[in-house]
Amino acid sequence: MAQDNPFMAIRDRDQWGIEQVMQHKIPDYSNPTQSGRHPKRVMPVVTVQPTFTTQTYNFVTETDQAKINVAITNFGVSFIVDVTSDQVIQGWLLKKQSTRETFLRGRASDNSYKCRISVNRPYLKDFGLTVYVTEDSDPAFVQLF
Repeated sequence: MAQDNPFMAIRDRDQWGIEQVMQHKIPDYSNPTQSGRHPKRVMPVVTVQPTFTTQTYNFVTETDQAKINVAITNFGVSFIVDVTSDQVIQGWLLKKQSTRETFLRGRASDNSYKCRISVNRPYLKDFGLTVYVTEDSDPAFVQLF
């Protein structure tokens, strides 16, 4: 029957070349049954959490009654707002600028020129801070972005 197939003579003639090429073929590790070869070892996947570098932002605003300095310390998952004024701080209001909704509000300690606001959420460049100083003056507004 082999004599009836006209391609057998070509195969026999080229068999040596085919064997030489197959010796230099890259092993197929996806097929563990390949002759004498072992499957490729799968290394465990290790996920690395990116580290966050604490960032600090400084803002200054002046009104006719007060000069307000604001420092934001961004920790990634939370942030702190430190407010310093040259007038007594009565209170403050932290708003989201995009929706104009009040996020947090508070009062400063009696006769204090400083206050600290701790926010337990990530810092977005979407906050505005209104600082109320002496009772007879207009509030000072600071964009926190």
